[in-house]
Amino acid sequence: MTAISWVLSTDRFVGRNNAVYADVLNRPLRALLTQWGYDPDGTDFSMPTVYAHTFAGANGGLKIQAAITAVAAAGGGVVDCQGLTGAQTLDVNLFANVTSETPLKLIFGASIWTVATTGSQQPWGKLTVALNNTTFVLADGTVAWFLWDFSVHVAGGSAVVTNGSADITISVVPSGVPLDVGRAISIFGHLAEHGGRDNSTLSADITSTQTTIALVSTTGLANGHYIKMENEICRIGTVDSATQISGCIRGDQGTVNASHLSGVATDRVVYQSYEIKAVNGSIVTLDEPFAGISSTGTRSLKVGPRDVSFEGVGTFDGSKPPTNSPNNAGCIGFYNGTNLKVARTITIKSWDHIGVFTRQARHAEVDGTYRDMGWPLEALGFSVIFMHGSKHCTAYGEYENCNYGPATDDRTTSPSIDDNATVGCVLKPRSIRHVHGGVISEGSINCYADVPYVFDWGLGGSGFALSMTGSPQWVTSPTIVGQVGLLGYASPAANAVLISGTPSDGCVVVYRNSAGTVSGTLPNGVHVVGASITVKVAGTTRFSLPISGPITFGDSVAVTGNFTATGTIGVIGGVGATLGGGGQAKLNLDGVAATFAAGEMGIGASVGNMNYYARGSHNLGNATTGITQFSISNAGIINAVTGNYRVAGVDVVKTRKTGYTNLMTGTANRATAYDTSTITLVQLAERVKAIEDDLHATAGHGLIGV
Repeated sequence: MTAISWVLSTDRFVGRNNAVYADVLNRPLRALLTQWGYDPDGTDFSMPTVYAHTFAGANGGLKIQAAITAVAAAGGGVVDCQGLTGAQTLDVNLFANVTSETPLKLIFGASIWTVATTGSQQPWGKLTVALNNTTFVLADGTVAWFLWDFSVHVAGGSAVVTNGSADITISVVPSGVPLDVGRAISIFGHLAEHGGRDNSTLSADITSTQTTIALVSTTGLANGHYIKMENEICRIGTVDSATQISGCIRGDQGTVNASHLSGVATDRVVYQSYEIKAVNGSIVTLDEPFAGISSTGTRSLKVGPRDVSFEGVGTFDGSKPPTNSPNNAGCIGFYNGTNLKVARTITIKSWDHIGVFTRQARHAEVDGTYRDMGWPLEALGFSVIFMHGSKHCTAYGEYENCNYGPATDDRTTSPSIDDNATVGCVLKPRSIRHVHGGVISEGSINCYADVPYVFDWGLGGSGFALSMTGSPQWVTSPTIVGQVGLLGYASPAANAVLISGTPSDGCVVVYRNSAGTVSGTLPNGVHVVGASITVKVAGTTRFSLPISGPITFGDSVAVTGNFTATGTIGVIGGVGATLGGGGQAKLNLDGVAATFAAGEMGIGASVGNMNYYARGSHNLGNATTGITQFSISNAGIINAVTGNYRVAGVDVVKTRKTGYTNLMTGTANRATAYDTSTITLVQLAERVKAIEDDLHATAGHGLIGV
């Protein structure tokens, strides 16, 4: 930019360059620019800086609020709060006068801020909060769902969508939040991605205008929620009972109301998160094709904040009450947003329920130190949780005296229109100590957990170091796929890994503790890898189990798929147990199913048959030299390379006797019974020839030969 051409007031009154009169015309603007940190005669007018302590206000919070109001009105800037030191009070929403998303940076100095009941912050996006030995303490007993609540300014709108197309047409533009490239956008009209369903059926026919509807069950439904009936979306007014809803708005979300017969399936409808990849006028291109429940229509949408960062050195202290309560609930709640960042140097401590929470958010990167979070003795609360359809978020951090370390989840027991699978999130805590549970990934797909250290888990009883579970809250359980969990050191070691809930297909758990165990029901497709693992399985289950060390199976295990053991296979079936438990035990070495009858067992079986199948030869040899000593071919040929055949330790077959170069000729007789006292020489010769024929290699058993 260029310098401002200031107009002298004297130019208007007494002629140019006559400085008789003071510059009353430009003085107010010059003073304001100076307050904002600009040189009025300079050339740099980007992102103004204002100093909060210079603004009017009865306390520090009011001063910052006034400074933010001024900066936001100018299009954004920096509010330097470092002049507010020592004990300060925050009893207002600093962003109360901000009406749209505006770039803001707040810089705090060494200070302690007491946050009062009315001090819950409701910021927009594009916000940086920089701390410098700064502490925020929530007054004990204060009701604050989140100290930093990013849910308030989530903006609503609508768009015309078509299944299978990534292009949507905006029909109602969200207020205050721009639709720009890289921003998360949640669109209504989906069933949950992982297949979880709150579903039922109509228990009676309904007309196209009927607003009271009878269902077989209303489990999983709530007032104001939506259900799908064939291609129609219906908004629920009230859930009257376990079998009836009323006050329904038919043909909602751009669908057409229609009559439906008894027995038609109903299903709860939810939001799903996408990302904006391009904007061309009213046309917005998503990161993947829209995948809703009907071919086309107008759907509600939500967009939240983006580019929010908490950096520097500081503490957010929830000062939770002595016992569990709804007070002092959470620190940061990030809804429908993009690019939340919490630095490693931030400490979040003593919150009743949640440290950092995301809902339908994307690309959050959360670090920090978490202490005294939730209630481990009561198994309540979370430190960091990516929830309700959040995608591609990452959590690091250190966790101590918490209920849980970092977590992913799709929903709670109370249904929400944002319930959906958490997808592609990464949980990589550096250490977890003194907790009820370490890392939990529930109702999530294609997520990854790398947990190097969990010490003293199980406070309050039960618990785990690493848990990978299905989602138990849905009426119809989802299919959980692609979950990967790595666990290093865990103490206690026994039952440190918990796999429970609904089946988790195609998932992998690696437990590197040499004394560790994995407990729970291992569903179809779950791989467990590790050294000296004891797998304890409840019920009749199946799983594929590549191993690299000794392994002990529990009861009722059927092993399918590839099975590779580079170490020692330990006890099969457990002490006093039988593999298969009276059913079947299948060991398919190359993944091709072998057929067994009921009751046939594998290794260590006490009853039934034990069958071996191979596509090549069955070979036995010396493990040290790797030389085959004994083999059975698929043609049924048995070959011992060296050695003799013994019965009860006595040789019965040795190496072939040779030298029989000329065989007897003539007739061989095996059938006639002879009296040894009257046998003739010819008859004796016939019998000897028969024996020679049978033993010789030319046509017989091969015990003798040339």
